[in-house]
Amino acid sequence: MSDDKTLTLESRVENSTEAVQLGRAELRKKNEKEKTAELELMGHPSLVSGSNIELAGFGQWAGKYAIVEAHHMLKPGYTVRLKIRKTLEG
Repeated sequence: MSDDKTLTLESRVENSTEAVQLGRAELRKKNEKEKTAELELMGHPSLVSGSNIELAGFGQWAGKYAIVEAHHMLKPGYTVRLKIRKTLEG
């Protein structure tokens, strides 16, 4: 990759359709980790790795996120620490 805005691939493909598919797949992989965050909030048993949550009222951070990790803690109260990543559309 040349910079943050350019994705360069060096792969052999058979035709332009395959090139577009490869480009989209690689771009999706790169963008998957573009927006990540960690949150600590009041615990709930449904907040588990592999689930999705919706953040609202967070400006540019609002949207649908996948929970990558969830650590449930019982002290001093029931809380959960989440690692999340923005889900990709399409």
